[in-house]
Amino acid sequence: LTSVSGVGPKAALSILSVVSPEELAAAVAKGDEKRITAAQGVGKRIAQRVILELKDKMSLTDEDFSAGFAAGSEMPSGAAEKNHEAMAALGVLGFTSSEASAILRTMDTSDMSIEDIVREALKRSIK
Repeated sequence: LTSVSGVGPKAALSILSVVSPEELAAAVAKGDEKRITAAQGVGKRIAQRVILELKDKMSLTDEDFSAGFAAGSEMPSGAAEKNHEAMAALGVLGFTSSEASAILRTMDTSDMSIEDIVREALKRSIK
């Protein structure tokens, strides 16, 4: 989200407080700007820009995201699956797989939901 022109960290967090990353991906795919404008401080123009700019990024395949984790990763399979989904969500939000992977490796995601992982990753990317 922060890669979209006019969307900063505050707007990205506002959008993610209203929709989950999966719902955001669905809204972008469908062109549903009303779902995105439900976030505080996000108007029609920004929602349209989000849809326009993220549609291209959503065409990335799962292989692009899974490439971010090395084959010799020491994460348990459940954590690896959550991180894979979080990486996919971060990819939709404009992160490259290497950026998402670097952030996720610094986090203990074992007791976090996917939504919490994405929110924490966004917070860490701001710092």
